[in-house]
Amino acid sequence: GGPINVTGTGGSYVSVNSNLTVSGSTNGVLLKSTTGVIYGGTLTTAGGDITLWANSGGGATGGISVNNNSTLSSNGGWITLGGSVGTIAGMPATTTLGTALPQGYAQNISSMIGLTLGSTQAYGYNTNANLNLNSNNGRITIAGKSTATGTMSFGVVAYSGSNINAGTGDIYMYGWSAGSGNSEAFGINTAPWYSTVANPSPLLWKTNGGNINLVGAVNTSATGYGHAIDLQLNTTVENISANSGSVTLTGNSSGATTSNDSFRLWNVNILSASGNIKLNSTTAGNSMYVVGGTNLNLGALTGSDVTSSTSNITITTDSYNFAAPTNIKTSGTVSVLPYSNSFSSAVTLPSNFTLSSTVTGFTVGKTTNNADLTLNDSVSIVGPITAYANALTVGGTQTVTGSGNGITLLSAQGSAGLMSINSALTTNGGNITLY
Repeated sequence: GGPINVTGTGGSYVSVNSNLTVSGSTNGVLLKSTTGVIYGGTLTTAGGDITLWANSGGGATGGISVNNNSTLSSNGGWITLGGSVGTIAGMPATTTLGTALPQGYAQNISSMIGLTLGSTQAYGYNTNANLNLNSNNGRITIAGKSTATGTMSFGVVAYSGSNINAGTGDIYMYGWSAGSGNSEAFGINTAPWYSTVANPSPLLWKTNGGNINLVGAVNTSATGYGHAIDLQLNTTVENISANSGSVTLTGNSSGATTSNDSFRLWNVNILSASGNIKLNSTTAGNSMYVVGGTNLNLGALTGSDVTSSTSNITITTDSYNFAAPTNIKTSGTVSVLPYSNSFSSAVTLPSNFTLSSTVTGFTVGKTTNNADLTLNDSVSIVGPITAYANALTVGGTQTVTGSGNGITLLSAQGSAGLMSINSALTTNGGNITLY
């Protein structure tokens, strides 16, 4: 049959709880409302676009919910979940088939959430949403915003078991929390209320050669904690192609009174067989927090879809707390950098911060860094190794195996520099420079 278009006006929500199948390679499905869009079921096209468009008049209340046990499959068409609140830079006006697209956010599906993948089962949590977005090579875009006041606030929530597979296509996700008086505010959050969940299903967001871009923002006031991108409980974000693609997380949080995290990560795998992996803060003073009792894997992971990586991995934010094992496996370079000219506080790379022996360059800090740095990680890599600090302490062995590659440790970037070398520095014919 032909395309399906359902439009709600005058404040009416569009709520569909049945299976929809559209034939014809260019025929799509549009669910559009001036307020909210709710879908539950299996929605399938034969190459046409799937568009869920909320807040189409730019109103404050609406949002999107894709319910538990739902599947959206487009077989090459684009899947877009968004709205008309604000304008997102770089958002395409149309798909490759010419379908008009929302240019902004879906906002406020509930008192706390802008857009949700899955829904709660009890007490706020969900062990398995059993939800799948499959585009089979089409672009997938998700954009949600919350303006919640006096509670918790989530731009985009994805419950356990919410999976996204773009084939060779791109994945773009935008989450924005812009409320006030919140105990916590989240731009993008996976598996919320994790501590109450027993045996939750993992989340897998995947492309095979496309680009994955997660953009989280918190702009709030009178709020305790801001987390621009908060990934929890066995979330994997991956590009499995050895030839193309990338993974980029961009976070900024402002206005929170206790902490502003660009990234808070709990049991997370951010993997790419090729292309760059970037975790980029775009706000001065933001932090990255790897939560204690969990782990973070970057690059490649044994037993996963990505067992080797050539990615250059760059993490950029002003403050770091590696409270849990952080494992980086790649044959590319690794950089841990401040967003500003300097880290905002002393940085320690603990003993459980590990690099694979194949890493071809490791840099910590910038030439302008005037914060203290402690390297308690024992590193043996192809090299070179470069670190910039005010006071610099080396507690773990630093070994460079690549012929002619060196170790450069520069302290006194601030006004009171001091260097303390408590472990061996070894190269394979390369220079060791201490200054």
